[in-house]
This record gives sequence, C-alpha cells and structure tokens, in this order.
Amino acid sequence: MPLSALIACIDAERGNGGLSSAVRVWLLAYYRNAKRPDGA
Repeated sequence: MPLSALIACIDAERGNGGLSSAVRVWLLAYYRNAKRPDGA
C-alpha cells in the first residue's frame, strides 16, 4: 500500500478525534525508514 493511501485511510477513519498530525508524521518516518537497507 502506498504511504499516501495509508494516510488517506487514516484521515478517512479518524473523523474529528483521530490521530494527530504528529502521529501521522511519525508513521511516515517509520515506513520510510523500514524501506531503507541496514546502514543506509
């Protein structure tokens, strides 16, 4: 699943009281780092 689709799903499901922007930014960084080979 592309990251943009993941964030779109989060936004659609969170409504007015869902994840904060900080949590979404953390998820973005997490998934970007997960795709890097070790030591990169």
